Amino acid sequence: MNGKRLIIFLGLFYIFLLESCNGISKKSSTQIIPKDTSKSFKINGIWVTPKTSFDFNSFDGISGDTLKLVSCAEYIYSPFGIIHSKEELKTSLLKDFQVTDRNENDGSQISTVQLLKLDFNELILFFDTDREATKESYILKGEIHDNKVKFDMGIKIGMTMGDFYKTFFDLIPKELQVKFRVVKLSSCVDAITHFYDFKNGKLESVKFGCEGCTWTLDY
Repeated sequence: MNGKRLIIFLGLFYIFLLESCNGISKKSSTQIIPKDTSKSFKINGIWVTPKTSFDFNSFDGISGDTLKLVSCAEYIYSPFGIIHSKEELKTSLLKDFQVTDRNENDGSQISTVQLLKLDFNELILFFDTDREATKESYILKGEIHDNKVKFDMGIKIGMTMGDFYKTFFDLIPKELQVKFRVVKLSSCVDAITHFYDFKNGKLESVKFGCEGCTWTLDY
């Protein structure tokens, strides 16, 4: 390689390095920093801001492709709206489900639970009438697989990942959203856990569990 070609080569290489560095600098500078960071927190070094209505409690970490969050919001306890009794099911978002009563042993006594079924969607509910009991959900177990079932706050099977996050966050960059296939929402008082499972950028199913319960239930 003669001197002239070497100079041209080095010049082009310098331009390439300069553009690469500028690209990295621009990419790192695009991260949005909230004006009030006291209402925000970081996930993988990226700022996110939950909505006030989400009543965010804590970031419970990441496990594989699962994002784990804890909330005290009413939605976590009552994802199908507030329902106080079996009778209120008839006018609730769960009115299309077939309801069957079943007696179950909760470890200390026999209690009546409600088994709800609508096609491949199933729920097990229990309405606690003890006014002295700590706050808890009426859902003991469940899984929802299609958009025939309507949730509170506009959540529904088939919604986009972006719309799902917009329901709970004022700020959460898309680059962070796509890192997780499952979002786990737990209540701040140990009573219920939601698992939102995404596939191809859309909500595919929602499952409910009661991690702090003594019940051992099956459909």
